[in-house]
Amino acid sequence: MLLALLLVLIAIGIPGDTIVTARQQRPLLLDGIIAGERFSLMRWEIDTIVEKSEAMFTRPDASLNKRQAHDLVTKYMSDAVRAGQIESTIVRLYACRTPEDLQKAKSLQAELDALRQVQRSRRPTVERILQRQVASVMKAERLGLFGKALPPISFHFTTTPKYLIISPRNRIAMIDGITLNPDIPVAEQEKIEDRIFRELDESALVDALGGFSTYPTMITDQADLPWILSTIAHEWTHTYLAFHPLGWHYSSSQEMHTINETVADIVGNEIGMKTLRRYYPELVPHPLPPWVPPPPKPSFDFAAEMQKTYLHTVKLLKEGKIDEAEAYMEKRRKIFVAHGYAIRKLNQAYFAFHGSYAAGPSAMSPLGPELHRLRALSPSLAFFLHTVASFKSPEDLHETLWKLHRRMEAMLPLETAQRLRVKRWTVSH
Repeated sequence: MLLALLLVLIAIGIPGDTIVTARQQRPLLLDGIIAGERFSLMRWEIDTIVEKSEAMFTRPDASLNKRQAHDLVTKYMSDAVRAGQIESTIVRLYACRTPEDLQKAKSLQAELDALRQVQRSRRPTVERILQRQVASVMKAERLGLFGKALPPISFHFTTTPKYLIISPRNRIAMIDGITLNPDIPVAEQEKIEDRIFRELDESALVDALGGFSTYPTMITDQADLPWILSTIAHEWTHTYLAFHPLGWHYSSSQEMHTINETVADIVGNEIGMKTLRRYYPELVPHPLPPWVPPPPKPSFDFAAEMQKTYLHTVKLLKEGKIDEAEAYMEKRRKIFVAHGYAIRKLNQAYFAFHGSYAAGPSAMSPLGPELHRLRALSPSLAFFLHTVASFKSPEDLHETLWKLHRRMEAMLPLETAQRLRVKRWTVSH
């Protein structure tokens, strides 16, 4: 009898086939919703390498003198900033959501697409100019190997991929993170989010990525030139460290992550500023005179208000009040928009991606100041980079600093060295 019942259940597909089908249905539905907007890193790498190879042989920058190269870079950068402003305006219009705003956003999208096309034609030349300029400063600083920047500096101006974050509606947790094409219009982003909400009953958000680790490195051009020059050197530092113990231990702990990023910041900022001074001196920022008062603090504390929003949302979700939580987040989103923060969508997926805005323990980490102290004690940037490249743990940093301090104390009069030692002991305790 039991055998006959089992055979009947198998014949009609209950329950095994139904369970498997349900599990398989979600990724199939998700693929249908994304509908060809998934970002292909392999395709990006192939296209970028082909473009870089063509530029290497054609050398579009070879016929430009120093003035022409300077003017082409500054023109490209001003248009890139304009493109970023248009894109920000489009996001802001979608955040307001009136019919007039949505119509204006469509016309701005056409303007943005045309400007991006012009930028594509200039991009290979501008990239080669900036690579050469940063490399020349690195050579003067004796970074890399044999007096050259090795690995070679190679970056590609690109809009970083968009990121689709999916969270359950009843809690804040990222259950999917999918990279999408970088130029996907905001209207299409909203369609994807709405379909995931309706068809999968999940919270979704398409947001921008700050960076994407590749080689050639991805760098956004929608920033000012000082930041871009520093970022070129910053990303090269990560590439260089990938061949050394410090880079190998990047993900071994939060402390090693902090050391890697701080080292890249130190090298990037120093090389970036020297490149700016050499090739674009008119863009070097000048410090404000001491009599100029600092700008007033904003009356609306974004981080504090967002943390308040997060905590109350979590409370409502734990109580099972999903609809109430979503209505609350939309109400809070409008408040943020009214204070100038163009948040297009505030939902569970937003918090799953951006976090709670609570201050973490890394904010009090002493590793940053210690690395800056090590740089100050180093005779050159090359000495600093070659020293830290061999670090395998935070203890290596502490030991190196201790040795450098002992070496300095050995060169000072005894009384001065003792005072320094007592001061350092007092601060550390």
